[in-house]
Amino acid sequence: MPSHYDTLEVDKTATIDEIKSAYRELALKYHPDRNADEGAEDKFKEVTAAYEVLSDDKKRREYDFPSPFSSGRFPGFGFPGFGHSNTGPPRPQRGRPVGLQVVLSVYEAVAGVDKVLEYDIQVLCTECEETCSMCEGKGVVISSNGSIMLSTTCRACGGTGVSRGSPTCKNCNGTGAVSEHKKAMVSFPPGTETGTKFGVDGAGFPGTSGGPPGPLIVETLVRVPKASELSEGAVEKLKDIFGSDL
Repeated sequence: MPSHYDTLEVDKTATIDEIKSAYRELALKYHPDRNADEGAEDKFKEVTAAYEVLSDDKKRREYDFPSPFSSGRFPGFGFPGFGHSNTGPPRPQRGRPVGLQVVLSVYEAVAGVDKVLEYDIQVLCTECEETCSMCEGKGVVISSNGSIMLSTTCRACGGTGVSRGSPTCKNCNGTGAVSEHKKAMVSFPPGTETGTKFGVDGAGFPGTSGGPPGPLIVETLVRVPKASELSEGAVEKLKDIFGSDL
C-alpha cells in the first residue's frame, strides 16, 4: 500500500505549501465532476485522505513517528526536528498532454509534409482565482458531531482549496475556464502510416507551480481515395509514386 507521500507524489520533507499544491493538482485531475474514467473517484478519495493527514501538523507527526504502543510494534529510532527541511517554493508539476488526430492525404503520407496545427485548449481562469472562503484554502472542512471531529472534502472548491468562476469576472464570464488558441509545427516524414504518433514538447496543457507545459500527441490517419474520386492527373501522380503497375 503506498504511503500518503507517494499518493500525493511529494517527498517526506515536503513543506505544507508543496503538499497543498500537489493536492490541488491531483484533486483537479481526479475529481469525479472532471474525470469520468474508471477508478478516478477512488483515486480522488485516496489523495483527499492523504491530504487530510499531511496537511495537519499533529496528524502528520503521528503518521511520521507512530507510537509503538498504538501500532503493536516498536518502529526504528527517529528523532523529529533533525535533518533537512525544504522551505522552497511548491514543486513544479508538468502539464497534461493534448491529443489530436490529423488526416493526411496519401500523397502527403508518402512524400512527407510539414503542417502547422491550430487547436484550442481549456485552461483555468487566473483572473478570478482566489482562496476558497469555505475551507480557507485547505480543501477540507472540519465539523464536530459531539465528541467526534469529522473531516470532509470541501464542496465549494472540490477539495482544491481554490475557487474560480466569479460571476463578475469578464475574462471567463463566471465559468472558471477560458479557451486558449495554440499553434504547433509538426513534420510528418515520408512513409507515414495510419496510427503513427508524433510528440511535440511544450505544446500541451500548461504546468503548475512553474512546471513545464505537457506535450502535444498527434496521431495520423492516412486517407486513401477511392478510384472514382481520382482524376486522370491524380492517377498519373500516384503512378509516379508507386510505379506504373498501379
